Amino acid sequence: MSSYFISPPEATTWTFDADTLARSLCTAWPAAHVERISDPSGIHALRWTIESGLPARIEGTLAKDGQTVHLDGDLRAVVVVARWYRSVVPSQQALVFYDEGFSADVRLTAQVTEDQLAQPFLATT
Repeated sequence: MSSYFISPPEATTWTFDADTLARSLCTAWPAAHVERISDPSGIHALRWTIESGLPARIEGTLAKDGQTVHLDGDLRAVVVVARWYRSVVPSQQALVFYDEGFSADVRLTAQVTEDQLAQPFLATT
């Protein structure tokens, strides 16, 4: 499984409320397993697993700061979720999609395609 991230490219006051994201995930993928994390020493506020309705299973988390999403899974499934995430974040909030080693990054806009998101990461493997 590979790790990918979505976050604002620069400092911002914007955050994504964990309960709102949980509801949005369950609307998009009704069979998703979504869990609120209440560990005060942890770094995540929300964890989810999507096993159907995608090209492959993925796991995701939302950081406590409400700004960073971490996705683990096959790139084909991850880019589907990344594009969906872009659709539920206010359009004025810039986002960037990148991998764990920051070997590539792509501005996550409403216009970017799944192929455009995936291509830089296919070239690095």
